[in-house]
Amino acid sequence: MEAGKHVICEKPLAESDDSARAIAEIVRARPLQKFMVSQTRRFTNQVATIKDFIDSGRLGAIDTILFDHRVNYTGGGYRQRMDYPILEDMITHHLDGLRYITGQEPVSVYVESWNPAWSQFTGKASNNMLVTMTGGIHVNYYASWTSRGQVNSYDGLVKIVGRNGSLELVDGDTLFFYPDTGAEQQPDCPKAERIAMVDLHDKEIHGVINAFLHALETNAVPPCNIEDNLKTFAFNCAVLEAGKTDAKKNLSLGGQFNSALISVPKLEEDCYDWYARHEDVLRAGRKIDPEIVLIGDSITHFWGGEPASETVRGPISWQATFGKYRTLNMGFGWDRIQNVLWRLEHGEFNGLAPHLVILNIGINNTSATPNARCNTPEEIAEGISAICCRLRKFAPNVSIIVMGLFPCGQYPADERRPLVARINRNLAAIARETGVTFLDIGHLFLEPDGSISSEIMSDFTHPTEKGYMLWAKAIRPLL
Repeated sequence: MEAGKHVICEKPLAESDDSARAIAEIVRARPLQKFMVSQTRRFTNQVATIKDFIDSGRLGAIDTILFDHRVNYTGGGYRQRMDYPILEDMITHHLDGLRYITGQEPVSVYVESWNPAWSQFTGKASNNMLVTMTGGIHVNYYASWTSRGQVNSYDGLVKIVGRNGSLELVDGDTLFFYPDTGAEQQPDCPKAERIAMVDLHDKEIHGVINAFLHALETNAVPPCNIEDNLKTFAFNCAVLEAGKTDAKKNLSLGGQFNSALISVPKLEEDCYDWYARHEDVLRAGRKIDPEIVLIGDSITHFWGGEPASETVRGPISWQATFGKYRTLNMGFGWDRIQNVLWRLEHGEFNGLAPHLVILNIGINNTSATPNARCNTPEEIAEGISAICCRLRKFAPNVSIIVMGLFPCGQYPADERRPLVARINRNLAAIARETGVTFLDIGHLFLEPDGSISSEIMSDFTHPTEKGYMLWAKAIRPLL
């Protein structure tokens, strides 16, 4: 990369967290160069067919994935001396494939590792793993490289249970769909429908190279790029750590990395359908061809505009400020920085050419939940900077206003007030370095004693119409 070359990298991305971070920094600093990790198992007929079937919607919402990987490895060499041969080697393909076919990220993982008495390995060559994904999918994974009797392939046997039936990969070339008929048990089970396998022209390493060349020819972002593969790498690191302790590990793919940089879809429940709003934003963007785009969390979401929201708290100030412009509201309640990155990766800004983006995101990254950890001020500023870089890749000439995080909590002694101030100092420094406009209007929401009035923010976080009017007045000269 430093020599100005495009790079295909072998998996795993690195041998340590520090090395992975260093590689990511090098790649991010060179946006004109392509970087791709060779996750060859994405480019197989069975993975392509399973993903296509899931994406078709026929299976419905997925509840459970059962994975059975049993081989009797006789290749010798360094693998037989690994402490955890599957967790250090093969599982990176399965974890990457799991993320790829579901479009979801892990929330927690539990791993149990052991070595049968007859094993040819010195390390623990058998594993059980339970994973919970962001959309509620539960994964039950068994793998052994010292299996006896009936064995299967390195792709394993897979059963995926959804609302409308089950999808079963019984070998590398055979996939069945069992539609739900309401049957209670055998022999009343539905008749299987064999699903025709996709026949990829370029498979495995040939598929990797072809995808990489296509990205070069079309100036597209390659699959298995640095941002995507960091998630697989972090997932693998978490699995390995859990395997060493035989314990459950809660994660937001952020224990090893800045989790604000690891893009994920919906993390938290709120008063609206997150995925439906994502589709609404995609449609609205194509329809409106916006001149101005607002991106953020519930503070932006509930201001007003298109796509319409059931909760609108500032319709008068929205109309007065944006009424004469084609304006798209890309605010999502409860969103964190990593959710915005996911939405940008999944088409919300594709094809748009606004002259201005107003970005107000990060306050939710200061809170910890079972689904995501709290980020440091430095991590939050780095995540917001990453969003700005992505936006500039889509629209190189767009002007970007980065809003300072609004104050929250009724009184100055609220524990998040100093955190917000520190984040905003970091954002001001980043703005000077990157050429975006930083606008900190937090003081406008405060009373003389530093408190926040419920007339300005009803819950001391979300503006009322009066609060939105203060924001509108501050940004109107910049539109």
